[in-house]
Parts: sequence; C-alpha cells; structure tokens
Amino acid sequence: MGILLTLLPPVCAALACLPATAALQLPLTRLNFVAPAKSGLPVDSVQLFGQRGVFQLVNGSAIHGRPEAAYCLRLGVGTPRQIITAKLDTGSSDFVTAGAKTPGLDRWFDAKSSSSLVWQHQLVRTPYTTGFWEGHLATDVVSLPGPVPGPVRAAFSVAERSSGYFQAGAGAWQASVGLAFERLSNARTAAGGGNFADTLARQLGDAMSTGSPPVPFCLQLCGGDAGLGSFIRIGQANRTDMLYASVRWDWYYEVVIADIKVGRSSLGMDCKEYNMDKAILHSGVGDIRLPARVHARVAQQVGAQQPELGNRFFNGLGLLCSSDGSLEATKRLLDAFPSVTFSLVTPDNQTVDLELSPAQYLRPVVLGGSPAGNGSCFRFGIQSTSDGAILGATFLSGFLVEFDRAGRRIGFASSSCPEANSSSRVLGPRPYVAIGGPQDCAFFRADVAASTSVLRPAAVAMATVCAMCIL
Repeated sequence: MGILLTLLPPVCAALACLPATAALQLPLTRLNFVAPAKSGLPVDSVQLFGQRGVFQLVNGSAIHGRPEAAYCLRLGVGTPRQIITAKLDTGSSDFVTAGAKTPGLDRWFDAKSSSSLVWQHQLVRTPYTTGFWEGHLATDVVSLPGPVPGPVRAAFSVAERSSGYFQAGAGAWQASVGLAFERLSNARTAAGGGNFADTLARQLGDAMSTGSPPVPFCLQLCGGDAGLGSFIRIGQANRTDMLYASVRWDWYYEVVIADIKVGRSSLGMDCKEYNMDKAILHSGVGDIRLPARVHARVAQQVGAQQPELGNRFFNGLGLLCSSDGSLEATKRLLDAFPSVTFSLVTPDNQTVDLELSPAQYLRPVVLGGSPAGNGSCFRFGIQSTSDGAILGATFLSGFLVEFDRAGRRIGFASSSCPEANSSSRVLGPRPYVAIGGPQDCAFFRADVAASTSVLRPAAVAMATVCAMCIL
C-alpha cells in the first residue's frame, strides 16, 4: 500500500483523483515573483475595464520586470538537513541547487556543512539566453515534505557560480527539480541520477505503488496566491475521463499542435508554424509562448473582440484591471474575452482539444498603488518567443496532467483545484481532416531524429558537461 501526503479537497475524491492503491503525492506551493524583463521595459500601463466594456488608459505603478509564478517543493538536503525551495520544471531533467551566495539570494545549499555529501568529480555548466549556472555533480540525502519514507539519495548539481537563474527576493527559490526525459540529464550516469520521479521510485521501493522507472507522474497546478490544491503525484492519474496527446521525441515533452482557435475560429495558418522549431510542455515557464507570427495572429483575433486594447497589453507591458475588484466586475471582465483552444495530436493520429478559458490565460497580478485600487488586475499570458512554442504553467494550470514517459504520451483531465476554471475543457478525440494527417504539422528536426545526445536543456539552453577532479 502506498502513501498519501496531502489532504485533497472533497471535489477531488468526487472526481476519483486517487486509485485504489494510492501513490506518492506531494503538495506544491505557488510562489509569485517578478522576473527581469528581457526588453528592459517595465509593465507601466493599466487599463480599467468599465461596466459597458469601455477601456480607459491610465498611468499605473511600474512593475520593473515580468510578473511570474513558480510551483515549488520544500526539500531537506544533506546532513544535517538544510531546507531549500525547489521549482518543479518539466523543461529540464536535472536537479540543481544554488551552492554559493548570489546577490539577493538569502539561502543556498552549503555543501561543506553536509557530512553525507559525495562528490562525483564532474563539472556541469548550463548556459541560458538570460543567464547560466555552473557547478559540480554530487549525491546527498534528500528528505521530502510530510511523513514519508526516506530520505533518498539523489544526484544533483551544486551550482557554485550562477547568474539570472535562481530567484532571489520575494517568491525566492534556490533549486530546480527537472522532470523531463532522461536524455536531457547531466546526472543520468550517476547513482541516484536522472529524473527525480524515477529516483523516488527506485529507492522507496515497496512504500510506493508506482511500478518500475520510467514512472508516470501527474501535475495539478492551481492558481491563487499560494496555489492551494497544487500537487505532484508519482504514479498514474487513474482517471477514466483522461484524454492523451502523443509525445513526439523523448527529450522535452514535445507535442504536435494541429490547430489553434480563438473562440470558434481557427487561426488559419500552416500548422507547421505552430510547431517551429518545437512545441513543448514546460512547467518552469509561466506564460504560453508562441512563435512571433502565431502570437501576432492570436493577439489580432482576441483583440478584434476588444478593439480598445492596445499592443502594450498583448505584448505583456500593460495590465487590465476591473474598476472595483468585486467578483461581479471581474466576471464581466473575463466574460468579455474568448476561449483559446489548442488541438494536440493523439497517439492514434487524431486530435484532442484543450480549451482554455479567459480565467486561465489572463494571469492575475497584484499591483500595489494602481489606479484600480483594490481591483483585480490581469496580464495577457500568451506571449511571443523565438524559441519554439512553449506551453507553460498558464497552459497546464487548467487541467490535471499525466506525464507518461514509458508510453510517450501526456494525459489531460479536468482539474480539481478549488478555483478550477469551470469553462476550461478537454474535448475529443476528434478526427483530423487535413491531407496527410496531423503529423504533417510536425517540424522535422534532423538533430533530434538522428541523435540521442543532449541538445538544449530547459528553456533555451545547451548543457556542456566535462569531467574533472575537484581540487
């Protein structure tokens, strides 16, 4: 018999979230923070939504960066135990923790203070478009939150140098737990290395009912200030209403987008553009990020229903606020926007539709001192990128999502979050009528198809690993 670590709301039981033999389930906390804006421009404009749908542009308090959120576990690492906050990241496969003082970071893992740490004599450096981390691979004991078996011995990188990666200040996290395919892992050859879900399954043995690695795991990411109801579950969802999209390559969780609709209208683009140069599910990124031309078409179609909205709102530089913050005013604001639907290819070459309600893709932002007073403010959670389509936490947060690496598929079912977006839906499967079928939408990558090497971990990076002795 397995163990259950978090109390679930009554609605979860009604939806049969748990199997007869429960697997390991760990509660997650949502941390809100402001990430540096790539463009250097602050969010500095606010529009008030009037009762008649009229928008008025006013000057607001600047947010010097991009409002973001991370879903985190609190872990105890080393002997004696040091408490760290770790972001869950389906866009990478490594467990890494800050290992030295970084400007603004008030907590990190002190490797010298742990009597149980074993160095693996391997240097790991991972550059990103906006930063990097560099450190050495080690193994140490890791304790999970709650009354659980363990601890386990896990492999992770201790980052002695970093910039622009770990989050300092409010909403701080000092570590990242990667959950993608093992191919992206720098630690896959080390004892206790690879995907953290597999590390738990290998070492907790009979205390869990998850089967042999690679084990499936589920994420439920909820909104609200603290993400009440969020969890990671090691094991299957066991939901009869779950529909599956196929995973194209076993590196990131790469899917194929067959179509995108705003309301009931397709964007009408060549579907290869939706997947150029890849389309991945990435819990470590807050927004939905789409190739520039696709983002422009989405903004155009959403904006056609709200012509008073300007480019600053759709480019993430402006906020939209209800005038008084009441539930009625907020509902009127959300009801003025259309749904946005992503059609993903299924294992049998049909499609499953993930319909996102406005409450899912309009991301709430706390804006102190704004003209909206105590009003509810939102930013557009669909942004532009040059790194392929990234379906981030905004996309995932409407659903219970099962990551089945062995079956190379991702399952979607309705969420049991307390504030679950009732109008976000999982629909299908549906036949795909285009000539050649939905796989014609896939962007062909010769390097991924022909190679099993690590290509680019996390959101936009390529890891370089070299062996060396620790002096």
